[in-house]
Amino acid sequence: MFFIPNIKKGVSVAGLVGFFVLSWLFTTLPDMIDRHTATIISVPDTMLSCTKNEDCSYVETSCSSCCHYKGVRADQVDLFYNQELYPACESYSGAVCDCIAEDMYPVCMKGRCKLRPPKPPAPVYNQ
Repeated sequence: MFFIPNIKKGVSVAGLVGFFVLSWLFTTLPDMIDRHTATIISVPDTMLSCTKNEDCSYVETSCSSCCHYKGVRADQVDLFYNQELYPACESYSGAVCDCIAEDMYPVCMKGRCKLRPPKPPAPVYNQ
C-alpha cells in the first residue's frame, strides 16, 4: 500500500497525487514533445512555381501524416517526398494521425501552387 507520511488535515491523497502527476507532466512533456512532434516540412519555393491550375497538386508535409497538406507543382510530388519528407521523418517516432482531410483543391495563384477550399454550392431556392 502507498503511504504518504505527515499529511496535514484538509489535504487529500488525490490532491497530492494530482499535484505530482501535473509536476511530472510539466517537466517531462516538453522533452516528449521534442522527440515526437510531428515536424512540418517546408515545401521549397522551387517546387511551387506554376502557370495554370493543372500544374499543381498537393503533398503531405508532416511526419505524422496529420492532414498538413500544401500545394506543390505536380511534377515535383515524388521529388518532395524522396528528397524532403522521407529524409526529414526518418527518425520520427511519434504518433500517426488518422485524420479526415478537408476538401481542398490545388490551384495556381500568382504563379505559386496553393490549396484552396472548394467553392460552396450555389443556393437553391424553392419556388
